[in-house]
Amino acid sequence: IDKNTSAFSNNIKEIKNKPNIEKSTSFSDADSYEDIDLKSEKFNEIIHTSNQLMLQEANKEAAKQLNNKSIASSSSGNEEKIKNIVKSPKIKTIYQYSTSTYNDLQVNKTKPIDHKQTPLNFGIGDEIISNNKCPLKLNVYGGVSGKVFGHSKEFSVMPTVGLSTSYRVAPRHSIEAGLQYKSINKSENIVGNEYAELRYFIGTNSSKSYNLERMDLLELPLSYHLHLNPIVNIQAGIKGVWLFNTKTSNPEFDSKTNEELGIASFDLGVLLGLEFNLSKHWAIGIQYNIGLLNLTQQGELRQEQLIQKESGMGINTTEKMDALSTQGELVVPVTENNPQQEMIRLPENLHNNDVQVLLKYTF
Repeated sequence: IDKNTSAFSNNIKEIKNKPNIEKSTSFSDADSYEDIDLKSEKFNEIIHTSNQLMLQEANKEAAKQLNNKSIASSSSGNEEKIKNIVKSPKIKTIYQYSTSTYNDLQVNKTKPIDHKQTPLNFGIGDEIISNNKCPLKLNVYGGVSGKVFGHSKEFSVMPTVGLSTSYRVAPRHSIEAGLQYKSINKSENIVGNEYAELRYFIGTNSSKSYNLERMDLLELPLSYHLHLNPIVNIQAGIKGVWLFNTKTSNPEFDSKTNEELGIASFDLGVLLGLEFNLSKHWAIGIQYNIGLLNLTQQGELRQEQLIQKESGMGINTTEKMDALSTQGELVVPVTENNPQQEMIRLPENLHNNDVQVLLKYTF
């Protein structure tokens, strides 16, 4: 380093001692702007020449050091070592707020950007469905509904059908809304001809009771599905119910409103279910529905009013009710035209509870 420094200083002294350089680089206040520009160009040429001379001296000194250490080395090897000793500086740019080097950032910039749109997963990382699938699905389903009627413990099975649409809000979560038709029907042993009309006579007055055979309902279920894996999902939700039609053993009663028959027109329920995906389009599931309201609560009140009224008239209401109904049934008056009284028999404590087995097809 000392030798290089002395060589550089001697070189600078030689340049300063040259008269033409000293003369050309002395600027005075009287000089014109054109002269200053010419002299500046000459000064830059001198500085460039000085730098070249200093670099040559440094290379010569480095070559001497290598010759003293290794005389047997070839000229090609010496030139390579000289290049390694006197290196031009390399600049590596690092971003201020990043630990990645400029070269790494340039490489990453050439990578293609993933444009796949992933659905909201609410923090759940693993994906069960493909991102290419449409999250909105249309479904149709059908199955059977089994129900036990109140205190009579009568069991009946009726068909049910419906359609629904489901939306996958996240890989493991979806919601489903639909429209479903089902009916509540009594079993044949209490709908037979012998139970179609029951009579009770008190002198010239007679009372007749007719059977409720079927109720038709429209349900609007809204459920949440948790997908445990690609095959199994569990369901929970609510449903609104509209009882829009009734059929009795007396055709004249079929035109009556639900209020006149002592039956509620609307209901609210909850549902719990388990579903298994058999393939891409087919699934089978089981669902348990619980009705929150008593559909025949109004009929119970009207029966109590009838009993109180006829008890005050001296009528044996217990004997009359036993004759006009079977076990677990209510007797609700519909028309009272003396001397004939017409009534309808309703299940006691009737709730829209059932178990459904459904086969679903997804488009």
